[in-house]
Amino acid sequence: METNHHQEIEKRVNTLDRWMRLKRYGDSTIKVYTQVLRVFFAYFPLRVDASFTEEDLLVFNDNYLMKRN
Repeated sequence: METNHHQEIEKRVNTLDRWMRLKRYGDSTIKVYTQVLRVFFAYFPLRVDASFTEEDLLVFNDNYLMKRN
C-alpha cells in the first residue's frame, strides 16, 4: 500500500509540475511548490484524494509552516 501511496503522491506532484511549466513558472518556484506539496501530503498520511478541505490547509499552515518560520 505504501508504494501505491507514494506513486499517487508523485503523480499529483508531477501534475503540478507540468501545469506550472505550462504557465511558465520559474524552475526555483516549481521546485519550492512541489517540495511543499510533498510535505503537505506527508503531513496528512494516507490521504491523497480530493477530500482535502480549506480547514486542512489552515491546519497545515498553522501547525507546520508557521512553526517552522
